Amino acid sequence: MRYLRATQELTLTLESDNSLKPSCCVDASFAIHHDMKSHTGGLMTLGKGAVYATSRRQKINTCS
Repeated sequence: MRYLRATQELTLTLESDNSLKPSCCVDASFAIHHDMKSHTGGLMTLGKGAVYATSRRQKINTCS
């Protein structure tokens, strides 16, 4: 939050290259919350900058 507050004047830049090929990344961490729930995150880019990003705690407990 400190970073976001300190960089409010910076502009968000989204650029696309000629290939228009999307790139996606997904990751998860197992049982990191106090109630043993896991956390999942994902990011989708199209050239420069994130088009879609998500990060959230999973709703149910899972077994590895």
